[in-house]
Amino acid sequence: MTDCNDPFDPLTAVLTCKLVRLGLHIFEPKEPVVVNSKGIRIVAPFQENPNEMCTLNIYKKEVAKVIAHFSLLQNSMLCFFILRSCAQYIKNVLRVSDVPALLEEMTNFSTVLHQARVIILQLDSIDDHTGSIIRSIWNSLDEISFSDAQRFLQRATQSDPKFVRHNGTNETNLSITQLQSNDNRQLLIYPPGRGGISINTIDYLCLATDQYVNDIIIDFYLKWFYDRISKVGRARTFIFSALFYQTLSTFARDIKFHKHVNETDDEKSYVRVRNWTKNVNLFEKDFIIVPINENSHWFLAIICFPNLKGPVSFDTHLPFEMPRLPKRHRENDCGEANVYVTGDESLGSTYISPVNNSPEPIKQPLILIFDSFAVTSHKGVMAALRDFLSCEYKVKLPGMPPRIFNKYNMPGHHVKVPQQNNSTDCGLYLLQYVEEFFNNPIRDYRIPIKHLANWFDTITVSRKREDIANLLQKLLNERKECNNKILLPNIPFPTLNGQLIEPKRCGSQFEMEEMSKGSSIIATSDDPDDETRLSGDDTCRTVFLVFQVSFVGTYIAAVLQGHVVPTVPYISDAATYSPESCVFGQMINLGSVLLGITVYVRYRQILQLFEHHSDLGNNLLRYNRLAVWFGWSSCLGISIVGNFQETNVRIVHFTGAFLCFGFGALYFWLQSLISYMIYPIAGTKRNAHLRLAMAACCTMLFILMAVTGVMSHILFRGQNPRKWYV
Repeated sequence: MTDCNDPFDPLTAVLTCKLVRLGLHIFEPKEPVVVNSKGIRIVAPFQENPNEMCTLNIYKKEVAKVIAHFSLLQNSMLCFFILRSCAQYIKNVLRVSDVPALLEEMTNFSTVLHQARVIILQLDSIDDHTGSIIRSIWNSLDEISFSDAQRFLQRATQSDPKFVRHNGTNETNLSITQLQSNDNRQLLIYPPGRGGISINTIDYLCLATDQYVNDIIIDFYLKWFYDRISKVGRARTFIFSALFYQTLSTFARDIKFHKHVNETDDEKSYVRVRNWTKNVNLFEKDFIIVPINENSHWFLAIICFPNLKGPVSFDTHLPFEMPRLPKRHRENDCGEANVYVTGDESLGSTYISPVNNSPEPIKQPLILIFDSFAVTSHKGVMAALRDFLSCEYKVKLPGMPPRIFNKYNMPGHHVKVPQQNNSTDCGLYLLQYVEEFFNNPIRDYRIPIKHLANWFDTITVSRKREDIANLLQKLLNERKECNNKILLPNIPFPTLNGQLIEPKRCGSQFEMEEMSKGSSIIATSDDPDDETRLSGDDTCRTVFLVFQVSFVGTYIAAVLQGHVVPTVPYISDAATYSPESCVFGQMINLGSVLLGITVYVRYRQILQLFEHHSDLGNNLLRYNRLAVWFGWSSCLGISIVGNFQETNVRIVHFTGAFLCFGFGALYFWLQSLISYMIYPIAGTKRNAHLRLAMAACCTMLFILMAVTGVMSHILFRGQNPRKWYV
C-alpha cells in the first residue's frame, strides 16, 4: 500500500495526539499522526505485541464521514468513520482478534466501534492553521460543540472492554447472540406479563432509516412513555392502542347485527370497541390519546377535557363568561374561528360565543389534531370520535341525561405543529407530539393554537429511531437471562450517537454496501452541486442540445425556404411558417419538459439537504417552494412561445415571453439566494457569485428586451412585420 505521507503536500497537518482509538484498540502514539490530501498516516502498536510498530495508511476515499471539535485550549477531537474494507485492513494489519467484545450494552455505536470502523484522535489543542487545513481536506466535516464531543468520547469509553470489565461484567459466563435481520423472533414483551406488547425482530426493523414505523412500535413507545410520566399525569390520561380508531371506523362482518337491528350506524360502530374501555371511565380523564393511521399516514388526535360542559378558567376552574355571537360565526372543524356554544346544547342553546381575548388561560372540551403532514382536514375523524364519545357517555353515565357531542360543544382544531420533511417519519412525529404534550404542556386551550409551530427541532425526531433502538437493547439487557446477551440486528439510522449522518451521493458502491448490510455509519456529502452533477448532468446537457438544435435548425430551415433573410433574423420570425414552425414547436415542448425536470431535481436536492440540516431555517423551504413554481412557470412560458407565433396570436406569444423571461429571472434570483443560504454546508461561494451574476445579467437583458421591443413596434413603418429591419 502506498504511503500517505507526502512532505511536499501543502495540505499537510501533523497532529500530536495524546490518545488514538482504532475501534476498540486504544494506545498512546509515539509518533505524530499525519493528515494530508491523500489520507491519514498512523503509526500504531500491534495488539498482541505493543512494543512492535506498524504503519497504517488510510486513504481519503476510504473515509466516509468526519466529526471534529477544534479547541485552542484543550480537549480537541477528530473522529473518522471509515469503510468496512478499510476497517478490515486495519484489523488484519494490527492482528486484532474477531472474538466479540463483551459489552454490557452493545448498542449500534458499540458494534461499529468493535468493527474498527471508527478512528478517534484525541488532542490537547488544534491551532487555527491546522484546523483550516483539515477543513480544506474534508469540506463536509461536521464540527460539534465541546459538550457533544465529551458525550461522544464518554460513549466510546463505555464501549471499551476494560471499562466493561471494571464495571463487573462476568466474561466467563457471558455468551453473546448477534441477531440477523432475517432472524424473526420475539425480542421482548413490554410490560412483562399478560397483556404486554410483543415486539419481534420485524418490528425492530421498522426503525431503520426511511422505513415506516408500525403500530407495535407506536404502542410500545407510548406505553413506555406513559409509565414514566407522573402518577397524577397517568391518572388524568388514557392512551388508546394504535388499532383503536381502525377498529372503530372499519366495517366488521362478525358483528351479530340481529342483536343491534334497532341501533344507529354510530352505535353499531361503538359495539366494536365498547370493551376497550370496560375498566375505565373516560369522562374522569382530562386527556384521551388516540394514535391514528389513515392512508398509510400516522397522525395524533387528543380529546381534551371531555368531562367539561364548556370553557372554564385554567387555574380556578370557574366557568368562563363569554359574550354571545350570532350563528354565522360558528366554529368550523378546522378551528378557524375561536367560538364556543354557551350552556348545554341539550337545552337548546342557539348562540355561539367567541373565546374571550382576555389573557387569563382557559381550558375547554376540544379535539386537537396533531398532523405532521397537514394538507387535509380530518372532519371525518373528528365526527367519528364525537359519535364514540356520545355512545360512551350513554353507557358509562346511564343515570345522566344523554349528551350528544358535536362540533359546537366539542370543537375540533388542527394545531400548527412542526412538519415532517420526508415521507416516512410521520409515526415518529406522532410520538414526539405526545412527549411534548406532557413535557411542555399547553397552558391555554383557546383556539386557534399557533404557538407550537416551533415546539421541537427536526433533529429531535431524526434521532428518535436510534433512541428507540437503544431503549429496546437496554430492555433486552435488563432481562433476567443475564448469561446470554442478545444484540439487535445492525440497521441504518439517520443519526449516530445523536449526530446526523447522511448518505454519500458520490459513492454509490459504498452507499449500496452500507444500506444493504444495515450499518448506521453512512457516508455523507451535503453538496447539492455534487448531486446535480450526478443526477442532473445528463438532463442539463440534453436540455442545452435540444434548445440549440431547435434554434439553429429552425434558422437554417427558414433561410432555405426563403422565409427570412440570413442576416440577423428574429428567432420568432424564423419559426413563423411551416414546416419549420412545426419542428420548432415540437422541439421547444420537449426542451421545456426536460427543463421542468431539471427544476424539480434542484427542488428535491434542497429539500433533502434541509432534511439533514434543519438549522438552515424554514425560510429555505419557502424560497425553495417558490423557486420551483417560478421555474415551472418559466418552462410553461417557453412552451407557449414555441407554439403560438407572434404574428398569429400576438398577445398569447407575449404572455409566454413574459412568463419565460420574467419568471426565469426570478428563478435565477431565488437560486442565487438559496446558494448563499446553504453555503458553507453545501455548494461553494464561487457558484453562488456566478448565479448572482447570471441573475443580474438576465434581469438587465429582460428589461432591455421589453424596452426595445416596445420601441421597435412603435417605430416600425414597414409592411411586413417579419422583416421589421428593412
